[in-house]
Amino acid sequence: MRKYKISDNVLIEEKNISKIIKSNFGSISKKDENKFVVNEPNNPTLEKVYVEIKYKSDIILLDIEEKELSEVKSNNLLSKVPEAIKSKNKFLKEVTGTTVEDRKNKWRKDVMPTEENIIRVE
Repeated sequence: MRKYKISDNVLIEEKNISKIIKSNFGSISKKDENKFVVNEPNNPTLEKVYVEIKYKSDIILLDIEEKELSEVKSNNLLSKVPEAIKSKNKFLKEVTGTTVEDRKNKWRKDVMPTEENIIRVE
């Protein structure tokens, strides 16, 4: 499960999130308050998609279960993997307001070592 911050300029309403999930992953199988599950995603390389929205803290939790690589290969579905990645990135752009590049840069900033956070052993 990964956590994503919703940008201040993105306003998500419950009816919109259902539409966004459906257009990117397929029909919602289960909905409970701010939790959504897609048990049969429209991309055959995905097993299940779980989305939870925490409106008060402006956070989206996203868990995408992928099929095993051996199953994807044996069913000749490798060509569908890029579509699954595009669907995830499009969904995240719509609900967080950030692109892949924005998220990658933030991750680098948060994770990559700098002079200030390097521990030196002498």
